[in-house]
Amino acid sequence: MFNLGPTAVAKAGGVSQPYVSRILSDADSFVGNQAFYRRLESRLGCLIESRTAQFFRVSPTPVRCIEGAAQEAASITENYADP
Repeated sequence: MFNLGPTAVAKAGGVSQPYVSRILSDADSFVGNQAFYRRLESRLGCLIESRTAQFFRVSPTPVRCIEGAAQEAASITENYADP
């Protein structure tokens, strides 16, 4: 879950680590209860903020590509401007 271990998720959701492990297990049909998911959702921002590693990797884009895209967008906008 977003590069978070079961212990961190359990702590944020107010449940035990085995409870989360069962939810994440493909071999177990247990899915948890609504209260757990509501609690986890309300604390998700803080939980993700406390991670020690980045989850999403975004490659840098060359400045020339961005400049070209901005110029193209500007020319499109100019073509549709009200006279």
